[in-house]
Amino acid sequence: MFHSKHDSLRRALLFILSHNPPLPSPSTKSYLLLLRPQKSRHSTTSTSDDHHSFTVSYLTTKCGFSHEDALRANKRVRFDTPVKPDSVISFFKAHGFSLSQTTTIMCKIPVVLKRDPTKAILPKFQFLASKGASPSDIVLMTTKSPNFLLRSLNHIVSFYELVRRFSPSDLKAIAYLTGCPSSIPDVRVPQNVKMLLDEGLTNANIHHLLRTRPSVLSSADLKKTVEEVKQLGFDPSQCNFSVVLLAKKSVTKSQWDAKVDVLKKWGWSEQDFSEAFRRHPHFMLCSEDKLNAVMSFWISNLGWDSSAFRIRPMLFGYSLEKRLIPRAKVVKYLLSNGLMKKNASIITPFSLTEELFLKRCITCFEEKDRSRLLTLYQGGLQSTLINFKVSVVSVCPVTPYQAFVSNPQLAIFIFMSTSERKIIDLEQGWDFMQKGITKLKNILEGLPEPHFSSEDYIMLYTTIYTMCTQKPPHNYSQQLYDKYKEVFEEYIQSTVLPSLREKHDEFMLRELVKRWANHKIMVGWLCRFFRYLETSIVARRSLPPLNEVGLTCFYDWVYKELNGKVRDAVISIIDQEREGEQIDRTLLKNVLDIFVEIGMGKMDHYENDFESAMLKDTSAYYSQKASNWILEDSCPDYMLKVEECLKREKDRVAQYLHSSSEPKLLEVYSWPFSCYFSNVVFTHVECSIARQLKERVGW
Repeated sequence: MFHSKHDSLRRALLFILSHNPPLPSPSTKSYLLLLRPQKSRHSTTSTSDDHHSFTVSYLTTKCGFSHEDALRANKRVRFDTPVKPDSVISFFKAHGFSLSQTTTIMCKIPVVLKRDPTKAILPKFQFLASKGASPSDIVLMTTKSPNFLLRSLNHIVSFYELVRRFSPSDLKAIAYLTGCPSSIPDVRVPQNVKMLLDEGLTNANIHHLLRTRPSVLSSADLKKTVEEVKQLGFDPSQCNFSVVLLAKKSVTKSQWDAKVDVLKKWGWSEQDFSEAFRRHPHFMLCSEDKLNAVMSFWISNLGWDSSAFRIRPMLFGYSLEKRLIPRAKVVKYLLSNGLMKKNASIITPFSLTEELFLKRCITCFEEKDRSRLLTLYQGGLQSTLINFKVSVVSVCPVTPYQAFVSNPQLAIFIFMSTSERKIIDLEQGWDFMQKGITKLKNILEGLPEPHFSSEDYIMLYTTIYTMCTQKPPHNYSQQLYDKYKEVFEEYIQSTVLPSLREKHDEFMLRELVKRWANHKIMVGWLCRFFRYLETSIVARRSLPPLNEVGLTCFYDWVYKELNGKVRDAVISIIDQEREGEQIDRTLLKNVLDIFVEIGMGKMDHYENDFESAMLKDTSAYYSQKASNWILEDSCPDYMLKVEECLKREKDRVAQYLHSSSEPKLLEVYSWPFSCYFSNVVFTHVECSIARQLKERVGW
């Protein structure tokens, strides 16, 4: 009886100790000092001051708030113990938020520190995840605009359903929420959507608004803009109404009038403007300077009629330096040499793709004309690059790449000071970046392609730098950040996944190792090309770093789809080795490193997606072996086999498993043998007794 009670007490104490939290850290102790009971003579003001002191102290020492931010937050939220705020910080950390991202959220909505995260936040994250939002999506949208966390789950569900109504898929709806999370708590969005539907806009029009500029739906005066567009003669039921609405909404009245005046200066009437706007409303998004420069070149330099822009107003959107000027040189040569048909339009060559333009306007002619046309077309583009190379090399006493690495700002200064700095449009700049990205892809795929020179590197970096430092509306930091991610997604979907899906077992593992290695190289190079984004947008907006974005794309698109097949293939090869077959241990090591590296510092993916299944398979494998050996072997032979297998499992850990797997592997390894060992001993003793009885009694 005494021993029974003693054991019960011991188990209870062990339970309590195992579930008690650790002793407070020194920083927590400092907070607890503030919780000492106050004497009754203290006033209410004194107690309030203590709460104030604790809150400010906690926010500055634990959360990294500045003193000013802590004082501002203290006006909105106060607490007198670290329990709830600690639980909130731990919650965000467990869901992939960095400390700086958590601090940003708490600065914006300090009241979240008094919420129970498992009740007030977790269900919202779970709902978004159920609709296809990745962990990085949730981190991004919460950091950008955490106010939606203060809305009820029902509100978020209703808002999502509203967006999903106009989106072709859950992923598209989530992309909208990720891109514009500030609209989730905004009550004006559903009101404006209802208004647009009442006005006769189609679902396709509203989807276009969601996809291109969702912030328009949060406008307080959207109704007024709709009426203005209708007065211009546009029908809300037509498919281009949303395009017109965006153009009108993006330009203020003063800007609108100034652009109209520029066009009138070049001979346009109100009717000309209305006709052009109906044909292509986007041209009004061009700046006054761009409209004026294009008209000046077309009319003053070329002597051509401005009616071409009334018929094809999209010409305004093309780059003057990269398209209009080089192609105009070609068209003028064709006209002066009688190489164009009499009824041919001079507008068409400017609208053709690069491939068609070369085919129809240059390469189709005789060698003499073809050579001259190529010189005219490419001369301006090549001279810019040649001048840049000469100027940089002549100024720098070292190679351009060395100058760039040692002082990138100096290299950029040299470039800017030796060439006229011009505004780089998004389309123009991205076309240039795409050439470098395509070259990188070709190198990774083993296609014949020269490696990047130092000049290539500087030009690519400088293009990003320029596009990120231009004044609005030509600052394209956010667009470039989004396109950086899209580069990985496009490459993975078009090249990486097809190559993996067509392979199986060991061949799939080899391809995966190759693709992961290439992906890390691609991330490294693109991080260098886009490095200025880390300064211009990532740090200021608390966005995921470029390296993390690149690795997360591989996780979202490749790892999520294939980790189960990869795990099963690896476990199958491990079992083959246990059966005595020769395997490629280096291959397994490289594959399992992916499980570790994809966690970016955490072991969750290795442990949950591979290790747990491997341990389960190990237990089943040796359970079967133990049951067979007990029937086949003597006790000494049985123990020798157990010892030999133990050495091999330890060797496996040393060769390709992660070192953290060793204690877990040895534990599951020993279990089946410990269960069967007593049976082995009993069986051999029983046989020995039976043999002796037979000898003595004659059984």
